[in-house]
Amino acid sequence: FARIVGADDRTLHGWRTKVARVRKLEILLAPLSQTAPVPADAEAAVAELRSLVGDFAESPAWIAKIARVRALTTRCATELGLEAVVLAEGAGARLDQLANEISATPEIAAWRQRLGVLSGPGKPAWAESYATDRFGSRAIWRLATPHGASINVAFRYVPPGTCWIGSDLAEAGRDNDEDRFHLRLTRGRWLAETETTQELWTLITGANPSADQDPQRPVERVSWTDVQAFLGLLRKHSPGVPARLPTEAEWEFACRAGGDDPQFASGNPDILDRKAWYRGNSGDRSQQVGRKPRNALGLGDMLGNVWEWCEDRYGQHPSGEATDPVGSERDTRVARGGGWCDRARILRAANRVSLDPGTRSASLGFRLAIDAEATTPKP
Repeated sequence: FARIVGADDRTLHGWRTKVARVRKLEILLAPLSQTAPVPADAEAAVAELRSLVGDFAESPAWIAKIARVRALTTRCATELGLEAVVLAEGAGARLDQLANEISATPEIAAWRQRLGVLSGPGKPAWAESYATDRFGSRAIWRLATPHGASINVAFRYVPPGTCWIGSDLAEAGRDNDEDRFHLRLTRGRWLAETETTQELWTLITGANPSADQDPQRPVERVSWTDVQAFLGLLRKHSPGVPARLPTEAEWEFACRAGGDDPQFASGNPDILDRKAWYRGNSGDRSQQVGRKPRNALGLGDMLGNVWEWCEDRYGQHPSGEATDPVGSERDTRVARGGGWCDRARILRAANRVSLDPGTRSASLGFRLAIDAEATTPKP
């Protein structure tokens, strides 16, 4: 036809434009015939394709899939979003159905993590009380002395799961000991909602080593060795409660709330002003715990205020994938999270520091962890 009428013919140009548009729409909509995410503008694209070629063989199945995926996505966002307080009946089945429709996506991974949070492990045997809120499961450990003094320590459930640990090459402030690897944690654990306070340390030890003393501020100037002695007293005080320090992998997983949350990945001052105490807003001193917004697991002060000791020894990150890793290469120990006196670029989820276990500092403390196996069966 082009040879007969010439390449500039208006009708020919319209036909060629239509052919090109139909081909482009077919490529755009091809994922609807596969286990793959639905294109953002799929509805409009199907309608346009039908207007160009009329009804076609795939259109009924494509329209039905779009409707199913949109409905399931809306339902999962409502039932498994951060505002959800309790687990809706059938939420897990709907999430599985959505995954079967569109395969794994970062959104589905986050919802699956949230599903584990809302499911929770049930009330631990050591807990005075147990409840579920929009952050997941929360348990209160009540510690009392023979003299009548007592304190409640809140813990948040951190479920098993997977996420990427470390930093990518483009992350500002990145150090060469932050190689990324895929972490798999096979067991749940309870992590203290905040850093250990001076009030709790004093209750157990009868002394307060902190430089800037306030019962509700984090205890500091405690070495890794001091913390081990404290944990020994704590376990003697409450036999059967396996209180410990989190491992480095457990700490970063909890800091990221089981996902690659950019708000906790890099030291952005605009974000940190809202999320953490650091050099830019601390007034050159530690602050009372729990005053900043918490992450998606309900954990406060994971970045800033004071650095937090971890249980394991410092070592290079594993490569590829690692399951429940524990560092063991050097005699030094790891601290994480940054402190009130540090610059913004230091306060990153991936940042690590290697310290002698006898180190004490006014910006160095810790938080408690308890294995989730010490629980009663969930009803």
